[in-house]
Amino acid sequence: MNMKMKKLNKKGFTLAELLISLGIMSFIIMTAYSFMNSSSRLIQRQINASNTQNDIRFAVEWITKDLENAENFNIGKEQDISYIIGDIKYYKVQQGEIGENKVYKIIRESPIEGKIILIENVSQSEDAFKITKNENIFNVNIIIKDKLNNDKSTNFKVSSRKDISFNIKPKPDVDVDSNKPFIDINNNGVLDENDYNIEFDRNGTYDSDNDVKYTKGTLVFPANFNVEEDKTIICIVKDGIRVKEGVKVTTSNNGKIVLDSRSIIASGAELNSSGSGNKKGEIVLKSKDTINLTRTKLKIDGKGSKNAKGNITVTANGSIQASYIDITTNSSGSGKGNIDISSRGSIMLSYSNVNSSSNGKGNSSVSISSSGSINCVFSKLTASKNGKSYSSIEIEASGAIDSRFVQKNGNGYITIR
Repeated sequence: MNMKMKKLNKKGFTLAELLISLGIMSFIIMTAYSFMNSSSRLIQRQINASNTQNDIRFAVEWITKDLENAENFNIGKEQDISYIIGDIKYYKVQQGEIGENKVYKIIRESPIEGKIILIENVSQSEDAFKITKNENIFNVNIIIKDKLNNDKSTNFKVSSRKDISFNIKPKPDVDVDSNKPFIDINNNGVLDENDYNIEFDRNGTYDSDNDVKYTKGTLVFPANFNVEEDKTIICIVKDGIRVKEGVKVTTSNNGKIVLDSRSIIASGAELNSSGSGNKKGEIVLKSKDTINLTRTKLKIDGKGSKNAKGNITVTANGSIQASYIDITTNSSGSGKGNIDISSRGSIMLSYSNVNSSSNGKGNSSVSISSSGSINCVFSKLTASKNGKSYSSIEIEASGAIDSRFVQKNGNGYITIR
């Protein structure tokens, strides 16, 4: 058998072609590496900036809380002690170095919480952790170095409640009631000098624009305030509204109260709304700027028919400070309990307790939403339900959510996104 063999012509790359190919491949690899390295540095800068901002927020919360309730304030004379605020000590201790610069950490020591590291990588500058006082106002300055050795500065002011409480000067020989809502013209939290009690119109409305005596000032609720059955109270104030610490504002039996102002402070107060039988209760806070609900209690009960509703609605165009807040919604029968907190700015919700519970066919919900960011570190979220009831907690932000060390409990629905 004859077989024909064909020779295949095999032609390889010339040296010039090989060098050109290697050059092109090297260029592509170097370009890709440069892009990836640049992206990595950008991501790292964003992470560093985020971590630095979270550290500052954590410190601001503690410092604000301590200064607001301080009975005394002293500059530390012992080694490493920067300040003594009441029975709490703040230490500035060397931590290490970033580049050629020394950095420090700030430690907070109290009889209750013990020692906590508040801030790390504080600059060695004398102004890097500085607290000064002018009358009852504290000015706080913090400078932190990030991992790229850039300074990040934060400055804020805190008003001391303890100092304010010492300045009580009752207004003499005038028909006023220190337990009724009043306009606080000099904004010191007490009824004195030219302050006066407000009057509601026949519809239960007070509007500072219709008050001929009003020029400026904050509307203060100095004592417990209960909205009567089937009544609606509306307060519209230009400068601000303040519910004093320890004061309870309650609505039930178709009672409703609306507080509408540039800023609202209800720190340490209690807002309670309940619906029972076929009736409801409602509380509404509306702010054109900021709302402060630090250490505030929000409580809702909805018990009875499907018309039994308890509602609290909080809306702000600016930020909402709600650290250490205690939120509780309860529903039973076919009742409903709803709390809705929303902000176009950021929401500070750290170290808070949020509870939503339901029984029977009840419906309990807590909704917290922000067009900015939400910080809920170290918060405890509990949603529990029995029978055919529904219970939920929803935290949602268009920006970042810091949910480190958040505890989730119960058999209800909990969403963080």
